Amino acid sequence: MAIITDARVNIQEEDVQFRSSVSEAVGNKLGGSINFVNNRQFDKHSWHLNGDFSVVTLADVNDGVFVCQEDMEIVGYALYIDTNGTTDGPIIVDLHWRLTDGTDNGTIFTTRPEIAISASDNSCTHSNTRATSNELPTGHTLGVFSKTEFDRHDLIKLELDQTSGGSQGLQLTIFFRPR
Repeated sequence: MAIITDARVNIQEEDVQFRSSVSEAVGNKLGGSINFVNNRQFDKHSWHLNGDFSVVTLADVNDGVFVCQEDMEIVGYALYIDTNGTTDGPIIVDLHWRLTDGTDNGTIFTTRPEIAISASDNSCTHSNTRATSNELPTGHTLGVFSKTEFDRHDLIKLELDQTSGGSQGLQLTIFFRPR
């Protein structure tokens, strides 16, 4: 069975006026519009490490956890650095999948997002699982997801695996939609 191509199309008054039959064209417009919304809807959650986070250790990162309100899938992420560090290697961030009882099921990445000291200040990686390409500036390593689907009440926690001296202002945003 083929999927109707998603398209942002409006239903015209003539399509549904009194005594006109509902045609295949109207059905295709409805299906295309519904698929357009289904494929492009998303919500987001951001973690913010404000100020100089280069002095923060893994155990000190405490910007909370994201609780999955309903079954969901991650459809992308963005990683932004305000002021990049100059020493001690790359900034490496990670997201861990946890259960409500505290069980840590490990990383959700096969390749974790990184920002090398060669990356520019105010630079941003943007990954979109639906896109044919991602935004990947010089010095950034694209994170590759190993897990994108989560169940109601699962937890997602930011972990900082490595930091660079002088780093300031890091933001990691995940984009997700219901499944």
